[in-house]
Amino acid sequence: MRSRVAVIVTLIALAALALLFGYSCSRLADEENQENRARLRNYCTSIINISSALDMDDRVDILEDLSAGHRMVFGLFNGEGRPIYLSEGMHEQIYDDELSIAEVGRLNLGRHAVSHGDALQFAIYRYEDGAFLVYEVREATVVTILGNNPALLGFGVVFGFCMVCFLVVLFYMRQREKYLNAVMRALDRFSEGNFDARIEDYSGSDSETGAYNAIIARIQDRVFKQRNRNNVISTVMSQMQNGIIAVDDDLRVIFVTSVAKKLLGIVGNAEGLLIHEASKDVRLDELFKEAMRQDGVYTNEVAARTAVGRGHRPLRLYVSCMRQDGRIVGALAIVEDITELRRLEQVRTDFAANVSHELKTPLTSIQGFVETLDAGAIDNPEMAHKFLRIIMMETERLTRLINDILSISKLESGDTEVATERIRLDKKAHDVCEMLSIHAADKQVTINNRLNDEPVYIIGNPDRVEQLLINLTENAIKYNKPGGSVTVQVFSNENEANVTISDTGIGIAEEHLPRLFERFYRVDKGRSRQMGGTGLGLAIVKHIVRSMNGEIEVQSKLGEGTEFLITLPLAPKEQPGKETIFNGEA
Repeated sequence: MRSRVAVIVTLIALAALALLFGYSCSRLADEENQENRARLRNYCTSIINISSALDMDDRVDILEDLSAGHRMVFGLFNGEGRPIYLSEGMHEQIYDDELSIAEVGRLNLGRHAVSHGDALQFAIYRYEDGAFLVYEVREATVVTILGNNPALLGFGVVFGFCMVCFLVVLFYMRQREKYLNAVMRALDRFSEGNFDARIEDYSGSDSETGAYNAIIARIQDRVFKQRNRNNVISTVMSQMQNGIIAVDDDLRVIFVTSVAKKLLGIVGNAEGLLIHEASKDVRLDELFKEAMRQDGVYTNEVAARTAVGRGHRPLRLYVSCMRQDGRIVGALAIVEDITELRRLEQVRTDFAANVSHELKTPLTSIQGFVETLDAGAIDNPEMAHKFLRIIMMETERLTRLINDILSISKLESGDTEVATERIRLDKKAHDVCEMLSIHAADKQVTINNRLNDEPVYIIGNPDRVEQLLINLTENAIKYNKPGGSVTVQVFSNENEANVTISDTGIGIAEEHLPRLFERFYRVDKGRSRQMGGTGLGLAIVKHIVRSMNGEIEVQSKLGEGTEFLITLPLAPKEQPGKETIFNGEA
């Protein structure tokens, strides 16, 4: 568009110049001839001043860059009159009239008559090396400049109008060019992430600028909304425990989350790779092919190598096809790590097996003694009394086992609907020690405990606190040595209450400590059953402590003894004179 307008304007200007020449020749013939002579002198003088000290090649370069204008032509000739450089329209020889007045180092002007009554005005200069510089211009005559005055005036008006049109169009083009440059600058900044970029205001384009800026603002709003949506999706996916991987219909990875890369052992940027190239530990290509052949969600399990060692983790994949216009374009898989699920299933299996075994042992014993009594032993009072006492002991063991199973089931289910109150922990520990003192005396074990000078209070359920203290203290008595001791201490700091229960008993080997709080785990199974243990006591203790936001630790050396440390949050301090439901001591 710009070049087309420029051509039109140029043509108008050239036509105006042609009219100007035709209509102005009659009035300006003499003036023009005089001006031509002056121009000849000035042009030649300028060229001479520039080129006198130059060699021939440099003179040619200068002349090639110049345009004489005003119908002047020029040429550079050597000392023999042969042309070295000619401008367009310049003849190829020097006229005799011109040679006749040429002088070295002097510019001379003259007139030369040519055919058909035309004449030339010329200027000639001879360099010191013999070369000639010749400028010529055709002389204006009456024939060439015939015209009348009204026409000249009309030509001036037309020429002025054309020039105004040219300037107006040129100004408009320049303004539009500046405006388009401003638009492009704003769009460049916008594309580089500067979403606040706007088009600068230009005079006369406020409404157009406002419209463009409004469009950019709408694009910015959409970009921000899309960016926020992408951030939300990215955050959700990064927080998901399950991984996501998607492939196209050629089984090339088009999307994969960091969790999926970790689970499947994918390293680096996998997008664009075939699925078997991206995941070398797990063969997923057949899995995706099978999923694309089925409707709905296809579920399968695979094993992936762990990051450390040679172990494998079980993974479950839920794969569904991606469709577009009824055509399958790929598949999306959700990758789930089912290691914990498998562990829980194993724990459930082990629990069922342990419960069955623990119940079977006393039931088998009871059944055997009942059958023996039924076979005639009941007629022997001494033997019958012995058997009935054993049956009673096994029944009590079953009762304890069932009660412990119910207790740990309730604790593991997260049942928090229990009454809590303010408990004086040092007094509760002292009461438990008093209660078990007879049992300790039977085992020839000494219990060391005393009330604190400063009471230590916690918030909890009295029955549960008593149960955990009884379980730990009773274990310390059971697994002690004759003449040994059990020490129960309660102390506190600014935020925590601590209970230590230590003994001088048989101790626990270090390899058993990590599993000590597991259900039905026994260090010495035969001795534990002989002493009436169910294998659930420490598991119950752990759950009670955790339900009170506390922690329990154990340290032990085989043959030297064991120490348990329980840490619980302190109860808030009471305000003096304020009645509360916890004012009573437990």
